[in-house]
Amino acid sequence: ILANKWNPTELCVILLNDESMEPTINENTQLFIDLSQKKIIPNKVYAIEYKDRIIIRRVQENLKSSTIVLIPDAETYSINNLFKKEELLFSEVKILGRVVYIMGLI
Repeated sequence: ILANKWNPTELCVILLNDESMEPTINENTQLFIDLSQKKIIPNKVYAIEYKDRIIIRRVQENLKSSTIVLIPDAETYSINNLFKKEELLFSEVKILGRVVYIMGLI
């Protein structure tokens, strides 16, 4: 069924290993990432490489300031510096792809 929507050679699977996207995506959920979808669609969820780690966040962009805003869905993470809402320069991050499927959810 996935092959009908996406090119299988452009998909990878990532395990979300924190609670930063709860309640939308639970910890230890497998996510299908479409590596061909790097153009930012506001408020969609993306896999981002930042400081040698891969993080999953909802994304917004600010073209005027050449920044990207990474937003965790979990409200409790706003008090944790590791998972707070962050605005970073595009040059600091690499968009790996967009989350297109959450294992177990249709």
